[in-house]
Amino acid sequence: AASGPLAATSLPLLLIILALLPFAFSGLALSSIFSLWPQHSHRIYWADLLGAGSGTMLALPLLAQLSAASTALTATLLSAGAALLFSWRSPAALAATVMTAAALLFSVSGVSLGPDPARLATVKPLTGELQAGAELLATRSNAFARSDLIRRPATGAHYLYLDGAAGSFVPETDAA
Repeated sequence: AASGPLAATSLPLLLIILALLPFAFSGLALSSIFSLWPQHSHRIYWADLLGAGSGTMLALPLLAQLSAASTALTATLLSAGAALLFSWRSPAALAATVMTAAALLFSVSGVSLGPDPARLATVKPLTGELQAGAELLATRSNAFARSDLIRRPATGAHYLYLDGAAGSFVPETDAA
């Protein structure tokens, strides 16, 4: 295993580079499309703005229903499905469309694709609690944050964490 300052920064740097790839290829694709069909540039630009606006309007409801990872997968699958619909000419495209639809159904099925907070290599308080034996009782995500409810086995006390930090004691109530 690598050590030193390079090892600490290499994974985040790699993730940043990987995150930039879709933007770079989208820019290349759009510039190619605009140069191939300049006479339709107003329609292409309109479609681009319509897609961006629709994606923005769809992001918040999806984040309210799914985890952030499932929302990202759903957005990716919707983009892939749209691309396949425009290339609908072969049995391979039909098979790819069916697989995309199946993956989209899986992503909205409620199965969480988010990371296991107990296995993260972070210094967040939630990670420390889980590694020390706390029990994760519930996890919810929305467009604002991820909330995790834990129980400390030694005391039986419940704590609610917001994004793995900001732990708050949750008092017991008599309500059922």
